[in-house]
Amino acid sequence: MITAIVISVALALIGSSLLLFVFNRRVPGPGRGMLYLFLIILLFSWAGGAWIHPADSSLTWAGYAVVAFLVILLLGALLPRLPKGTSPRGSITTRVTSQDLEQREEEAEALDVTFGLFFWLLLLALLATGIAGSYYNI
Repeated sequence: MITAIVISVALALIGSSLLLFVFNRRVPGPGRGMLYLFLIILLFSWAGGAWIHPADSSLTWAGYAVVAFLVILLLGALLPRLPKGTSPRGSITTRVTSQDLEQREEEAEALDVTFGLFFWLLLLALLATGIAGSYYNI
């Protein structure tokens, strides 16, 4: 079980770093979303890999790698790319009216609530799946 978690952590670190720094994907959250991406990839890899059993026991890491790779591809396709000319830490300056600002704040608040709820439910489900797969190998 420890080996599975170590493999999943390594894959999650590599995958989240690739998505943020190489492919310039924009993600809300702490550390420019690195924490969220790391946790999502980690738990998907651990939960999915725990249920995949290759025929050769020396390739147990392959199940974790396949699941992590598929999740990284999915996240890379779904997450928006940073606009050209902006750094991940900076933003584009535009002229904004007070009405636009209020609308953006309302949209951001709704997105935060929705994303937060979805994120925590997803993490709990993946954690339960990973624990079940690790302890109750079928």
